[in-house]
Amino acid sequence: MASIYQSRIRTPNIFDWILNHIVLFGLFLLVLLFSIGNHNFLSVANARSILRQLSAIGILSIPAALILISNSIDLSLGSIVGLCSVVGIEIMNIWGFYPGIAAFILVGTIAGMFNGFLISYAKLNPVIITLGTQILFRGISLAISKGHSGLPSVQFLNIFRFEILGLRPEIFILLAALSLGWLVLHRSRFGRYIYATGENERIAFLMGVNVKWLRFFLHTIAGITSGVVAIVSVSKIGLSSGSLGENLTMPILIAILLGGIDFGGGSGNIAGIIIGVLFMGILQAGLLIIGVPEFVQRVIVGAVMILALYSSSLRRQKHQPHNSRKESSYELH
Repeated sequence: MASIYQSRIRTPNIFDWILNHIVLFGLFLLVLLFSIGNHNFLSVANARSILRQLSAIGILSIPAALILISNSIDLSLGSIVGLCSVVGIEIMNIWGFYPGIAAFILVGTIAGMFNGFLISYAKLNPVIITLGTQILFRGISLAISKGHSGLPSVQFLNIFRFEILGLRPEIFILLAALSLGWLVLHRSRFGRYIYATGENERIAFLMGVNVKWLRFFLHTIAGITSGVVAIVSVSKIGLSSGSLGENLTMPILIAILLGGIDFGGGSGNIAGIIIGVLFMGILQAGLLIIGVPEFVQRVIVGAVMILALYSSSLRRQKHQPHNSRKESSYELH
């Protein structure tokens, strides 16, 4: 018997081919258009700049995608990044470099565990809860910082701005996150459990999967990763702020939806996430390079979000029979 997390076999047709490759086609089209608009777009220096800009989205997209595959969601990741940055730099400026780094990670861990507990054990709707904690974490970070930016130490900037072959640490962290995500999702029993949980929570439970612990653990990992991204973001812009990360959540969600991860859970792969992240990173960088006004950029990103949701809906309709109904963690208990 085929496992429940394996893809259903369907007769290939032109509609499926277009649907499965439209983001990759769009990625090549973006590169072509931006190259025509600016002849320096394909330069090595610009490629490095784009990689630095998309590193935060790429790193956080891995745990965010795993959460979505398990049929949960976290909309508070950007706020956790801001909270980690404020507390981490405050501790660093008082007690030194290493306690500050520990604070970045510890705050992210606690925030992720808080989300995971409310969703997995209190059985609350993940969309509503993480919207609430998004506001909560942002408010706490602004209260601690009193609306002011914090300055990292010189030691912090020297370490996290150090370059190897012209690449900063965040690029290597991104590559490590993608590699680890691939191993977990495609080469481990835990990855199979994630797919099974997203496909059908009740059947996964009967298979012996501790569904509550699995989702709790994934949200905790997302919090820890948010702490890492906070370090990366502070080193990149040279300051901490309660508003840091507020523009991360939507690009991450768009990237993983474009990459083939559905709101219904149970499907998706790392290759698709990479394509989605590259699409969002090149789109944002290209619009900035060719001088598109900010309000127009917002309109374009919003349109891409709608298209990503529509494509996700189409994939879900193709994969799920009309007469079936999945067990969903989105239901209010």
